[in-house]
Amino acid sequence: MAALFILLKAAPEEEQHVRFARNLAQAAAAQGHSVTLFALGEGVYNLAAGLGGQHGDYGISLDGQGAVRVLYCHYNAEQRAVAERIPQGFESSATSQAGILVARSDRFVTISA
Repeated sequence: MAALFILLKAAPEEEQHVRFARNLAQAAAAQGHSVTLFALGEGVYNLAAGLGGQHGDYGISLDGQGAVRVLYCHYNAEQRAVAERIPQGFESSATSQAGILVARSDRFVTISA
């Protein structure tokens, strides 16, 4: 199966973009594809407990077969003072890692407002 990399830069206020990222990740994972979602910039707010609200459950609701791997830019989370609010199970990473993951993916989607 193919590997899909989703770069999420949209803030929680851009709900239609966040919902699209989540639905795309779920649909691809359900088809057995390898899916990685990387939250960057304002996108890190979507993973923070109490800030992203209904969007903060990517990894939790997508466990098991075809699970979505969720990473976030640690520097961006620290800048926005939300690093401690991001639940366990989401991987702290760096922007440079995103470039490596893009190169290893079959498809790449950026979702930004």
